Amino acid sequence: MGTSISLKAAAAAYVVHLGANGSKPSTVGTVKRTLDLLVEALGEDKEVGKILAVHVDGFYKSEAATMLKGKPRATASILQIRRIVRAALVWWHEQGYSERLALPAEQRAIQDKHEHAAEKRAKKGTAKDEAPAAEPTDASSAETPAETLAGTDAGAVA
Repeated sequence: MGTSISLKAAAAAYVVHLGANGSKPSTVGTVKRTLDLLVEALGEDKEVGKILAVHVDGFYKSEAATMLKGKPRATASILQIRRIVRAALVWWHEQGYSERLALPAEQRAIQDKHEHAAEKRAKKGTAKDEAPAAEPTDASSAETPAETLAGTDAGAVA
């Protein structure tokens, strides 16, 4: 494993990263509050490299992620929490804080879909750059716009 870092420190680093890369203050605040829920659920001293998919799935099903002030959270809020946690886990993995990407199977499929689409776009962009040029046409057989119009009523307009 690259770097051993606590969940609390990794969450703070991710929040700083978002702020430094131009995220709106409201977005940064939402991410911070969401990651605070994760830190509270898993423990601030938990090493990011030791977080498993089962831990993340347990958090997703916890009251912290599904309830607010004794009432069920809106579905949109639950999905937002999952997106934020997934994005943080991916970033931590990219930073070398964790060798494995600790996503539950459902989110692993989503991540794989995003990666596949990105690879496909990159490959398509490369293929477009390497596409052979169109075959040249025989210039003597091509008509000019004036010649094309000469054979129509439009060419007879004086």
